[in-house]
Amino acid sequence: MKKTTILSFAAVLMLALSGCKDASVDISNGSEELFKVGNTKVTNDDIFRSLFLNGGYSEVNSMVSKIIYDKEVPENDEIKKEAKDALAQAKKDMGENFLETIKQYYGCENEDAFYTKVSLPNAQLNALTKKFLNEHAEEQITTYKPVKVRIIACTSEDNAKKALEAVQKGTGFEEAAKQYGKTDTYKGAEEIVNQSSGLPSAVWSKISVITDKEAMINEVITDSVTDAENPVYYVVKVTNTKALEEFKDEAIKSILDKATSAKTDAMKFYLNKYNFRVYDIDIYNTYKTNNPDYLVQDQE
Repeated sequence: MKKTTILSFAAVLMLALSGCKDASVDISNGSEELFKVGNTKVTNDDIFRSLFLNGGYSEVNSMVSKIIYDKEVPENDEIKKEAKDALAQAKKDMGENFLETIKQYYGCENEDAFYTKVSLPNAQLNALTKKFLNEHAEEQITTYKPVKVRIIACTSEDNAKKALEAVQKGTGFEEAAKQYGKTDTYKGAEEIVNQSSGLPSAVWSKISVITDKEAMINEVITDSVTDAENPVYYVVKVTNTKALEEFKDEAIKSILDKATSAKTDAMKFYLNKYNFRVYDIDIYNTYKTNNPDYLVQDQE
């Protein structure tokens, strides 16, 4: 099958609704032969109708994504390595249930199919998002506000007050965390957080307004919203707010790792770039239900 034929067929899926949204997709060259196996001919109609009847939205979305990935982040050694590592991790996590699980939840018969259908596209989506974040770094860093911090979390207010007093007098955060805190999540080490890091709102609201490069929050911050019966008390120091100037790559990685909305924003950007449009009302409605953000034609 010629590459141009494949792209022409794929383009059918990316045309605009022409005037009314109750249109149904058809193709004018349905009888055109694409390839032959023995005496069996395969035409546009054969592939087109099978795609819509059996795959519908899922297949269309995968095809559209693949077109964008191939244009913007084609497979390379780095992407392949990430995909293989993800496959290995999935096999480790699922253990002896790996084949049963990928068949049930992903429709994959074996690990090669899982790599092609799941691991590789996910790695390419990560690469696409990273590219988007880097190309729009200033805007994205302003949106997500990544900063470097040190955090101690304590199960009692008394311990938190002792930890705050200790670090104010010069004790290291990591030492104070060991002595007074619970170190399952926060160990006092310097780390990067952003608005999608899952910090309690009481903590993030204090961090997000700091504009000084370095600032100690000289109060214990109480989170009684996450678990009213078991509040957690935080001691926090912001150590660097100059993400764009001083730790851009780390900041971008923190957004990529934590902000699922960044992946959506990246795909929306490239869907717009390539003028993505949905022709068929059934596919349009399934996008509306499953991925309305990707209907960039509705956002113009």
